[in-house]
Amino acid sequence: MSLVAALHGVVRKLVADPLCVVYVRGKPGEGLVTGYQPALGRRAGVTWPVVSASLSDDVLSTPGLEAAVRSLDRAELEGDWPGVLRSPRLGLTIRWFPADPALPGLAGALFPVPGSRLFAALSEACRSRVVRIVAVPVEYKPGLRCVIRYDVATTRTPLVVFGKVYPDVAQATATHRLTARLWQPGPSAAPLVPRPLDLLPELPLTLAEAARGVGGTRVLRPSTPPDRLDEAVAAAARALSWLHARDVPAGLEARPLGSRFAARAAGWLADLERHAPGEAPDLASACRDLLCALPDLRADPLRVVHGEFRASQLIFCRPGRVVITDLDTACLGDPAFDVGCLMAYLRPPALWRGSADACAWFRAAREKFLDAYGADDALRRRAALYEAVFVLKNVSRRTRNVNSPRPRELRLAAREIHACLGAAEPVRAPALA
Repeated sequence: MSLVAALHGVVRKLVADPLCVVYVRGKPGEGLVTGYQPALGRRAGVTWPVVSASLSDDVLSTPGLEAAVRSLDRAELEGDWPGVLRSPRLGLTIRWFPADPALPGLAGALFPVPGSRLFAALSEACRSRVVRIVAVPVEYKPGLRCVIRYDVATTRTPLVVFGKVYPDVAQATATHRLTARLWQPGPSAAPLVPRPLDLLPELPLTLAEAARGVGGTRVLRPSTPPDRLDEAVAAAARALSWLHARDVPAGLEARPLGSRFAARAAGWLADLERHAPGEAPDLASACRDLLCALPDLRADPLRVVHGEFRASQLIFCRPGRVVITDLDTACLGDPAFDVGCLMAYLRPPALWRGSADACAWFRAAREKFLDAYGADDALRRRAALYEAVFVLKNVSRRTRNVNSPRPRELRLAAREIHACLGAAEPVRAPALA
């Protein structure tokens, strides 16, 4: 039994409620986190983890941890349920939403009662008398953040606002300030980010007006008519080029993205070797050059980088205009990082089932994006390396989470990584010399 399976088992035993696993995250420095939905909540349409558990990073290498977690008894846990239970000895915390020690403002953000600072902020955004506010969680990552949709009914026009609860004020403030700076409309173009409304440091919570339109994952896919798809791909490329061309705001953190992802890529490859030993050697061969080349990637000058630029972060107000959301991962870095990220996530699911049509669709969409972005040869080569590492990340995560070697998918991933490395060939040679 793996440590993840042992954690699933003890949570189900302690909570005494049928639970479905909906979330697993394990990252260096962040420990192991799992999330669950009760069966009744799943049938009612709940989409966020109602129960979550975490093991702190400093205990994950402890000998015998798996057996200790599996044998844990309720009497050893501190706290009340529903709420928060802790085992200091094992570094284990189990939470019932919205109780989350890392997000102390979460409960307050979910209940904007009259007289509260949140209620006043939403009322000010509407500029009319508020009749009712309904707060609905739409995304919850335990210990990291929670996105909340506020449906505000007023005596005039209703308003939809999105709020995001952060673990600390500094991150919330930085995101709000960056969004406010980017939102300022230019002389001939409308803003390409959601309109920021307010920052509530006490929660800490940012508020932004919802962008009205269609999500990028519903637009950037093979079923979209070709003429509309071409327009949408070009719009996404222009939006990213616009972001990368913004003036660098003071205080924005610079991150060595190549070095950071080289270290993570080694971990993703190790995961594949554990979970799919029969298929991992081919991937390891494909990735050897990748791991050598990533730390040497450089861009001059550094630009504003989104950090997680993919279709799910885009809202298409119309096929030719897109709004970029979720700027909390923004930093100073290599623009090729964003380009490579989108290219990796643009691959349709059918490609991983071996569909030749899906593969051809992706290759064409990729070239259209790079052309519309105006990518020069150097950026294309660096982007191909970042694209390869995101492909590795995604196939590693999928194989680990479904607990299956998925040999065909891994073979296709190796093919895709080889194709990316081929596209990056001129930038790899100096790194391997």
